Parts: sequence; C-alpha cells; structure tokens
Amino acid sequence: MKKAICIILTVIMICSVCVFAAACNDKKSEVTTINVVVPDGAPALAVAKMLSAGKFEGYDVKYEIVDGTDIATKLSAQPTLADLAILPTNMGAKLYNSGIGIKMVATNVYGLLYLVGTEEAASVSALKGQKILCTGQGGTPDFVLQYVLKMNGITTEDVEIEYIAKGSDAIAKLKSGAAKFALLGEPAATMAVSKAGAKVLFDMQSEWEKSTGTYGYPQACTVVTNDLFSKHSAFVKAFLKEMNANLTWINENVDATNAAIKANGGSANFASAEVISRCNVKYVGATEAKADVEKYLEIMATFNNKFIGGKLPDAGFYAGVSLD
Repeated sequence: MKKAICIILTVIMICSVCVFAAACNDKKSEVTTINVVVPDGAPALAVAKMLSAGKFEGYDVKYEIVDGTDIATKLSAQPTLADLAILPTNMGAKLYNSGIGIKMVATNVYGLLYLVGTEEAASVSALKGQKILCTGQGGTPDFVLQYVLKMNGITTEDVEIEYIAKGSDAIAKLKSGAAKFALLGEPAATMAVSKAGAKVLFDMQSEWEKSTGTYGYPQACTVVTNDLFSKHSAFVKAFLKEMNANLTWINENVDATNAAIKANGGSANFASAEVISRCNVKYVGATEAKADVEKYLEIMATFNNKFIGGKLPDAGFYAGVSLD
C-alpha cells in the first residue's frame, strides 16, 4: 500500500514539474507583434536593412509599405494600424496636435527635391516668367518651391506653377517640350536626366541652406505610440539602433535594398548608391532634431497653417532615446 502511494505521489510530482516547465516555456516563447507602416519611396530606405533581415528577439515585426498620400488618412481613422510609423514630419505634428498618442523618436529624410530643366538657368532668379512643373500641391514640394522662389525675389505671380500628379507626368512633358523646368524628388529627378535629357539645375536642399543655415529639412520622421514607447522601450531602442546602422547598409547594398523594398510592397527603384545618397536619408534623434523640425514646420506653416495642424507641437512630441 505504502509503495503504491509513493508511486502515485511520484507521478503527481513529475506531472506537476512537467506542467510548470511547459508553462514557463510558453511564457518564454510569447512573442509581441509590432506593426510598422512606412510610405513608399525614400522613407522606405530608412528601414531597408530591417525589411531584409531585421530580427528582434521576442518580437514579430510586420512591415507594410503604403502609398504616402494615404498614410496620414489611415492613421487618423485607425490609430491602432501601426505601433511605429515613418511619416512626413508635418503629418506627425498634425496627428499629435489632433490628440493621437504618439511621440517622435527620430528624423529620417532631409529633403530630396531637385529642380531640373531641359535648358540652363544661371540662378533661381532666372526662373522668373517660366513655367515650373511641380508634384505635391499643398505639400512639402509645393511649399519648398514657393519658399526658395520667395527667397530669390520671385512670387507665385512671377512664375506659372503647374501641378502634376506624379514624377512620370513631368518626365513626359519635359521630353515632349511641353515644359522646360520641373521640381522633382528622387529617384524621379535622376530619371528625368536619363529619359528626358534634363539637367539638375538646383539642389533645393542647398537653396534652403542659403536662407536657413541648415542643409535640408527634416521632411520625414519616425513616430511610435505612447504605449510602445512606455511598455517596450528596449525594442524601440533596438529598432532605432538598427535604423542608424541601416544608413551604411543601403549605400553598400543597393540591389538588396531595392529587393527588400519591392518584396514588402514598395515600388521605388533606386538605381545606384549616388541616387540613394541624394535622398538624404539620415538618422537624427528627436531631441537633437527639435530645433530643425520647428524651423521647418514654422516655414511650411507660413504657406498653410493647417499643414502642421494649426500650431507647433509642444515638447511632449519629442522623445529622446539614447542608442548607447
């Protein structure tokens, strides 16, 4: 009898250990899903390395590359769509000002606009009286063009700005002779050179620098939800460290960069390391970038205050993350 009881107790103990071990293993194997949304085009360059081979222990990171014009609308209607997103910086400010719980943790793209032409222009002021094709009506391309023209003594009454839907439309018009000048972002600017016989006349980031003292402007930034920032700070730090390392990777792995972007739904094709470098992808922490962000938003708001959500975001928008 005693022997039987001992056997039963032993079995119970073994089962208890097994159940406890299984529970521990289940807990250890728990994985948190992180949804990352990125606009197609140059912003996707900022995460290309992660798209290709980014692994974060304990996390399943799901990437979605979407049309840049849709991203703010989607996030406004459904803030839970993303835990982390790369956004046009003004859209990040607008979402924050509308009450959506996000923080900016880094800036990523410092301008990729170039004015190209099929005939020469010795200076920006020489564009007076000309027609200029421009994408992005009511957005950064439009306002940067107007700002640079204004700084060179040209008003919108002195030039004809013809707004077009996409870069390929400008290339077709340049090639046919329907227009001589166009403001294009990369990689469309390089395509205009190769396909329409145009030349890059002005680097708009350099023109911006002449007035502001800073080359380029923080056009795109990384934002995270307040929940992700507070509950998964180790992941945020690890992700940003990879984002920083990505800067070297994209220039050394052009083919892999394009393949990674296309595999995740993107359509942009960056033909060379030179084209990638002209997109001015950087990594600057949010607190370090604050002054440049505010300068950029202030200037853009002079053309349309609604562009930034009616006001500059307060200090709560900027979240410093040390990569050390």
